[in-house]
Amino acid sequence: MTGHEIFENQIKKINGIDQYIIVRQDGNIAAHNMKKPDKTGETVFFCGCSARAIGKDQFRFLIFSRKSKKDLFIFPAGRYYLGVIKDKNTDTAGLVRKIQLSIKACDK
Repeated sequence: MTGHEIFENQIKKINGIDQYIIVRQDGNIAAHNMKKPDKTGETVFFCGCSARAIGKDQFRFLIFSRKSKKDLFIFPAGRYYLGVIKDKNTDTAGLVRKIQLSIKACDK
């Protein structure tokens, strides 16, 4: 299994994630469960690169709040950026904590 496949398997186990996309730092999509991943992949890539450039090692995650409550999160994850759209009834803080723990586990 490749690195992103192991990571993807971890992400699939997290309750509260409606959709996800894993984008390599070269902008190519490594994995996703979206019907139309291209636009979201570009957003995850460009926002992830910008946040990393601004925050260097301080970039933990970004949140784009939506009226639908299906917020978009972007996380740095090693050589990837992870984009997650949460289920609207999911606790934000709990979801962020679970995702960050999965990212740390895969970095080891």
